[in-house]
Amino acid sequence: MKLAKCAIHMWLQMKPAFEADGKLFQCCRLPFGVTNGVAAFKRTMDDFIKRHALKNVYAYLDDLTVTGASAEEHQENLQRFLARP
Repeated sequence: MKLAKCAIHMWLQMKPAFEADGKLFQCCRLPFGVTNGVAAFKRTMDDFIKRHALKNVYAYLDDLTVTGASAEEHQENLQRFLARP
């Protein structure tokens, strides 16, 4: 999940930026070491779960939990989650 956090596109209006060699660079993705990285990841995962109407899928910090009332339902929910682009 640590690599996934790095690959999340920034959904915030204010993107982290830095200056080097007299030029201003803005991050397009969440860089390592950002203190609010876990919150941004969770917010993005919550939006993804809601947008795709995934039932029994929960985001907590940097983890995703897929549940089901039975082994079959759990497998169906897991396949539905993994099939999303």
